[in-house]
Amino acid sequence: MLKKMFKKRKDDVSTEKRGDLYENLYKQDSLVEIIRAEGVGDPILITYLDNLIEEETTDERVIDLLLRGKVMDEEKLFKAVGRYLHLPYRYVEEISFSDEVLTLMKTFETEFIERNRVIILEVQGERAEVAVSTLNDVEVKDIIQSRLNNIQVDLCLISSSVFNRLYNIYQDKLSIIHEIKEVDFGRVDDKDMEIDDLTNEDNPVVKLVNNILVEAVRVRSSDIHIEPYRDRVLIKNRIDGVLIEDDTSISKTYHEAIISRIKILSKLNIADHRIPQDGRLKKVVNNREVDFRVSILPTVFGESVVIRILDKRDEVLLLEGLGTDSEEKRMILKNASLPYGMVLVTGPTGSGKTTTLYAILNEIRSSKEKIITIEDPVEYQLGGVVQIPVNEKSGLTFAKGLRSILRQDPDKIMVGEIRDRETAEIAIQAALTGHLVISTLHSNNTVEAIGRLTNIGVDSYQFASALNLVVGQRLMRKRCEKCSGEGCLECNRTGYHGRTGIYELFELDEDIKEMIIQGESPIRIKERAVEKGMKDLKENAALKVKGNITSVDEYERVIGVWEGE
Repeated sequence: MLKKMFKKRKDDVSTEKRGDLYENLYKQDSLVEIIRAEGVGDPILITYLDNLIEEETTDERVIDLLLRGKVMDEEKLFKAVGRYLHLPYRYVEEISFSDEVLTLMKTFETEFIERNRVIILEVQGERAEVAVSTLNDVEVKDIIQSRLNNIQVDLCLISSSVFNRLYNIYQDKLSIIHEIKEVDFGRVDDKDMEIDDLTNEDNPVVKLVNNILVEAVRVRSSDIHIEPYRDRVLIKNRIDGVLIEDDTSISKTYHEAIISRIKILSKLNIADHRIPQDGRLKKVVNNREVDFRVSILPTVFGESVVIRILDKRDEVLLLEGLGTDSEEKRMILKNASLPYGMVLVTGPTGSGKTTTLYAILNEIRSSKEKIITIEDPVEYQLGGVVQIPVNEKSGLTFAKGLRSILRQDPDKIMVGEIRDRETAEIAIQAALTGHLVISTLHSNNTVEAIGRLTNIGVDSYQFASALNLVVGQRLMRKRCEKCSGEGCLECNRTGYHGRTGIYELFELDEDIKEMIIQGESPIRIKERAVEKGMKDLKENAALKVKGNITSVDEYERVIGVWEGE
């Protein structure tokens, strides 16, 4: 019997006093019937459950027994139990705990939270959504309601793994707040702080900086902004291309100590506060090494820091996953698979150009070809590809590295970025002499790449002869799949989660190449390309809006004024 599997503890109350929440549970003869009723059981599972029921058990949850046996998917199990108990099941990937939530969570002792596996997800007005992942304490809802006084509790069910993840996030958030309080309450004196203090892992400032870096990686930030003002320091994270201010504010008194710690990690001059400085640091986060690129700039209120996060996740980048449709993917791979020539990816800073290069390499790499890259820095490591990091301090520039690569018998070459005439001319020469070259270039659209190459002094005949394809791109935030853009915990109430690429493919046939050589205007060249079937960024972005992948607001943020219906 199921009652037998929930043995009475000393602090249990009588069955009659148990809340309505669990009434249905105790009407069933066994957990087998719960599983059968939801249609997620199988013969092996049923046999396993029957065996469990015959055994004497402690008050440990039936759910834990099932999961330890690895005979049932965790999410299916919790969904079934949630429906049976008339509790909504929630799957929460990420969460940013608000000040209101943190305040209410303080009403629960740590022992209560961990024993009953309770976490407050959200507070809106006089209502709080509270998640539980336990069935051992039948009074849990009543206890929560009594602790939260006049706030209406809406209970939901989450799985064990989701609770563990959210609870870790909650503890990390508390840790950051704790370190800020330690700093702000004067346990650290910025004026008297020595270098030894800032290398001591127990120092509150050291812990605070570590937590800022770890939290940024967790929330998928691409850049951390540490901005000094007259009386405070703000922390912001760029998530999916948009800056989001953290709700933790740090006293200005300890700004210099924080900057000094970052400088120590980045091997920069901590004594010089008057000039811009650039550096790098590495940190292991979630068992993987993450690179951080640091830029420090003096301002009227002190030094401002921006830290670019280069997270080398173990993921396979493919064009389809970036947002290309089947025709765009076909055209890109067709040109990138040619034995020689050049493919350029263009767009402003932060538009995903380098990621597209990696996706192309992932699609075309083969053990039968030698592929060499020169990058600044190497952001993803690719098996079977020789990757070279630029090191300008040692004299290894893009141009110098590219010259050396040509002596290594490559079939295909990736140049992280064409920044100057020398690099451009070497890359073009390689493309004209039997190598396939892919690279990036800063320009607003594909046709403007022609003007950009001309402006840095490259002969139009040379680059027109070498170029096969120019890929223009932007990144637009995607509507959150969990809430369809309404705003939820998953997307931090923004309505967006993740980004998709918007592409413009400018394929150069003989007609277009001749127009470039003859010096036709970019406007006329684009008109001809459109006549030949090219879809520009605006058209492709509009298709993403109409397909409900993104929104009109996001279109206007990235592309410009919406001209659709």
